[in-house]
Amino acid sequence: MTTERNELATDRVLFGRGAPSTDASQPQRELLLCRCAGLLLAVPLSAIYEVGRLPAAVTLVPGAPPALAGIVKWRAGVFPALDLSLHLGAAPPATPARTRTLVVVSLDESWVGCVVDEVIGTCRVPAAAVSVELPTPGATGPLRVLGTLELAPELLDEGSYVPAAVRERCRVPIADLVATSRDVLASMPTRFPGSSVE
Repeated sequence: MTTERNELATDRVLFGRGAPSTDASQPQRELLLCRCAGLLLAVPLSAIYEVGRLPAAVTLVPGAPPALAGIVKWRAGVFPALDLSLHLGAAPPATPARTRTLVVVSLDESWVGCVVDEVIGTCRVPAAAVSVELPTPGATGPLRVLGTLELAPELLDEGSYVPAAVRERCRVPIADLVATSRDVLASMPTRFPGSSVE
């Protein structure tokens, strides 16, 4: 995560720069901000193992649900990659795979990658800015959510890396990537087309 944060800090206009540091005695929450199918989402950093570019080679799985992009090789292992934009009902992206980002989370005793269109930044906010209140029904479609983030300039501390493009006060759904991944993988077929096993 350190490398990704440093890139975000140097490559973008920082919304959190110069913001007053929040009271250290108050609990803080750190979240990754990303965009999928035009929707701004937050993901708790505690749920993320690693963030990097989607590998160019993705192995398709016959009979898999459309939201499953395929299987990717990552470092020393392989695991499924879920395309969040397709899961949200968007058309297949026109952008090359190399420009998209893979957010790797732990799933049971393995890993799963969640493909997002763009990583916007990271934010550190008081715990009070994160609520269990769910977004408007239907706003996030089949995506599982944990609650809502109140994103506002005065809530961000110096550790936040949010670009100028996200300056307005807004409410951001907090995605539960683990539960969402389980939903997609549960719909995987137990038999594949062309299999000789009955």
